[in-house]
Amino acid sequence: MREARDLQQLLLELTARDVLRDADSKSKIRAKPLSSEILRMRGNVVSMRTTSGTTRGKHWNQTIQLLGLRKALDKFRGGKSTLMKALVQAIKFGDVKVHCTCPAYKWWGYAYISTQLGYKFSRKQNIFPKIRNPSLRGTVCKHLINALGALPFNVPSLVKRARKAGIA
Repeated sequence: MREARDLQQLLLELTARDVLRDADSKSKIRAKPLSSEILRMRGNVVSMRTTSGTTRGKHWNQTIQLLGLRKALDKFRGGKSTLMKALVQAIKFGDVKVHCTCPAYKWWGYAYISTQLGYKFSRKQNIFPKIRNPSLRGTVCKHLINALGALPFNVPSLVKRARKAGIA
């Protein structure tokens, strides 16, 4: 019984790479002109802000929890550039939980999909998107695609914020 529970837990964990790989191709195209910035880092949770694709001057907030950060910090403890290596490890290979405040994340079913697959960061969404996305196409909205894609390029900024937050 324990092995089945462990396997189920393993299946319910996805890396940022997995989430991006399974994202809808149209959303990937719509995500390209957007820009993301890091707002803050608390513990293993990164808060980001991404521009709206439709309304000039509007932004949506994303939350990305790096579940593998503590384990990566323990692995690289004591070495040179410990925090930077740990962040790179957590971003590339660690599991994530995500959330976006945009309407598409909720109404196009991405919150439902992320709840079902176990990578939803905030309150669970159990309402099936029977009108806008009944085929459950994609994994995240264009804002999260952009934010997750930008995360590896923002490691130096994350290191500064992590040190400021007392993570390492």
